[in-house]
Amino acid sequence: MAPESSSRSIEKFKKTQRPEAIPQQHQVFDKVLQMLSQNYKKRFVIKVGEHIRSIPIEEILYFYSYDKATYLHTSENRNYVIDYSVEQLESLVDPELFFRVNRKYMIAMNSFEDIISYSNSRLKIELLHSDDQDVIVAREKVKEFKNWLDG
Repeated sequence: MAPESSSRSIEKFKKTQRPEAIPQQHQVFDKVLQMLSQNYKKRFVIKVGEHIRSIPIEEILYFYSYDKATYLHTSENRNYVIDYSVEQLESLVDPELFFRVNRKYMIAMNSFEDIISYSNSRLKIELLHSDDQDVIVAREKVKEFKNWLDG
């Protein structure tokens, strides 16, 4: 169903409700409308020396923060500095494509070689093209991460 027709359907439903309908119901529908109309970034523009390059989202394996900067890492095993924090990226990229596993990393579905059960009910992720051995899914995100993997 196209977002426009969904929007019209939700608006029509809201108008037909009785005045005593629960106010939270309208908030839920507003949230659904917002989710349907969300536009996520399809590419990131980065600067390489004097050159400007556009990196399609499909080429990005993961985003990470290091030494007060945020980087994107591509399938070509290249790192580029970007002008967003990992926190800002959470609302800019499609949550079906990327998952924030901890404060430092936001990964794509195709970005890892292996997932290993780790101490205290956590998971350790071995990322492609990465020497970082400490990519650990935060304990409070393990269940959500497994749901994300499951689709």
